[in-house]
Amino acid sequence: MTPVVTSRGFHLGKLDPVFPEGLDYFHSYFETPPPAPPAEAHYAYKVKVPWQMDGNGPDPAVTVAPRGWNGCGDCVICGLAHSLTTANFWENGVTDPVPSANTVVETYCQCAGCTPHQLFSEPDTYDTGLDIATTLARWRKSGMFGVKLGAYAPVALTKLDIMTALWLAGGLNIGIQLPKSADQQFPSEWTWQPGSPVVGGHDIWLTGYTADYVALVTWGELIQATWEFILNTVDEAWALVGNQAIKHGTGPTGLLISKLEADLDRLAPTA
Repeated sequence: MTPVVTSRGFHLGKLDPVFPEGLDYFHSYFETPPPAPPAEAHYAYKVKVPWQMDGNGPDPAVTVAPRGWNGCGDCVICGLAHSLTTANFWENGVTDPVPSANTVVETYCQCAGCTPHQLFSEPDTYDTGLDIATTLARWRKSGMFGVKLGAYAPVALTKLDIMTALWLAGGLNIGIQLPKSADQQFPSEWTWQPGSPVVGGHDIWLTGYTADYVALVTWGELIQATWEFILNTVDEAWALVGNQAIKHGTGPTGLLISKLEADLDRLAPTA
């Protein structure tokens, strides 16, 4: 894969969706159908630290890179890091380590099967991008950033399902096919522009919603996107349940965590 870089120098790196056989949608892992979500939910307002670029574009915080390095397609790893930032400020007692920009890039290299030196010197060969499902499986099995993911499940791509899962899980990791218009609009609100060509796959972290817009983190910024934009670009969505949330019993009410964990355990092994 040749690295995908937008006209403004931001990087993309989400590969096509992979949906593991034997894993059901998030809403099916509840004792009873989840209740209707509230009209709005917001999980970013408590975050008191800046959101980070984490090497997904030009980033002076990546000090392990050579001078003049312009970033890589590590957006999938960035989304995981943003989920930890959100959880640490929202869930009582959660203090999972949030990785530095250097650690995010180094973790991306581990998942992509290369060294940082190879990534920096031969991006056309080693900046391959990642798929979300395989990366989540690796996080749960082997850990990243000194912590393991508790559980995860795909979310159906309807407005109601996305709202419900975001509300219950305290955020949502989604993949989109980013149109050129979004690159041009950033960091202003992303609105749907029919006919705008797709630049490539991108991973973003959703932190909230209202009836009119979704709040999301990408490229080191908290921005908004209209629901029309999200529903026309999303090609996968994943609800994450933190390991500490499972241990402390603070996960989504009614979630059949044992059933979800059993299904995850039966998935094909991931390197």
